[in-house]
Amino acid sequence: MSSPRSIRNLAAQAGITPDDALARLQAAGLPQKQVSQSVARSDLLQAQVALGLAQPTAHQPSATIGTLNPPPTPPISSIAPPARAPVTVAPSVKESESGMKGPVGHQYDLPLVGHPSNDIKHLSISMVRAIYDQLEKDYQTSEDPIDSGERDQGAILDAALTRPHTSAGGRLKYPTVEMAAAALMHAMVQDHPFHDGNKRTAIVSLLVFLDQNNFVFTGEEDDLFNTVLKIASHQIVEEDNSSLRDDKEMHTISLWIRSKSRKLSKRAENMQWMDLRSTLISYGCDVDRKRGNKITIRRGNLVSYTGARNDGHEISGESISKIRKDLKLSEEDGVDSEVFYYGASRISGFINKYRKTLDDFAAYDRTG
Repeated sequence: MSSPRSIRNLAAQAGITPDDALARLQAAGLPQKQVSQSVARSDLLQAQVALGLAQPTAHQPSATIGTLNPPPTPPISSIAPPARAPVTVAPSVKESESGMKGPVGHQYDLPLVGHPSNDIKHLSISMVRAIYDQLEKDYQTSEDPIDSGERDQGAILDAALTRPHTSAGGRLKYPTVEMAAAALMHAMVQDHPFHDGNKRTAIVSLLVFLDQNNFVFTGEEDDLFNTVLKIASHQIVEEDNSSLRDDKEMHTISLWIRSKSRKLSKRAENMQWMDLRSTLISYGCDVDRKRGNKITIRRGNLVSYTGARNDGHEISGESISKIRKDLKLSEEDGVDSEVFYYGASRISGFINKYRKTLDDFAAYDRTG
């Protein structure tokens, strides 16, 4: 099944090669890494604008508007040295073309990066303490156990978690999920709220924060750890001892998070049986048609059932959701709808485990 949002289809519509389309999408700050991927539904308009298939609207600024979408810093890989590209300082944004009021009155006015939201769900002290307690248990028998304890009776942790809420004149300095995530990660790494385990706690706090806001990190464990080490040693941008260093670092981190994350998708869509069968087989499933319309699907020791008269029979999204749940191919298993339907990269085991950390606790104070 070829998605209308696949990079190949969009490239054909634009009259360019898939590789050219991929390069333009990456330049526009979209997270695609391979021409075989599909663009997330939430990013489709931005992708169409980047490829010249649509005009920017009042809510979708052009990728060429420097004050809102500067050329993104190259993604920080686990091998490459830290990015050295200078950060463009944007003028004060009174009212952006996206309709989003940007930060005003700050010493360094950060260009908007990512998805603006009026309902960002922040982590409370109790949430981060729960994360820290879980990490302490997970690493207690490892070669690098975590020595428990907060510094300054929790005051430093409180200050670090306040950073993403920074505002001036009633306007948030970090009004997008990605920017708030960057501020959280930077503060957790640099402020050292715990005696030990700050980097690991920062990593899992980032994953949980994204999950709470319906985003998922799409990179790998090594990428996370290497990036945190660069943040800790101030190697995330070129050497800078000015008062703007922290803001420049957080801007670069927010671009990195934007390139390494996407919205989670839990929607259910109908599929013709021949397409569903092909998808299930790609996940190692065995499909066995019994008498009549009944079909048995096995994945290891897991089993599910469906029915189809012929290859063109349409299976409802509700039925597909049940099949995915039965076979552990659903969102909680690291296979959200972008992965299952459109071939997005599967969420890695480490990321999937720790983004759901707080789900393991029967109760914790969500209000902090």
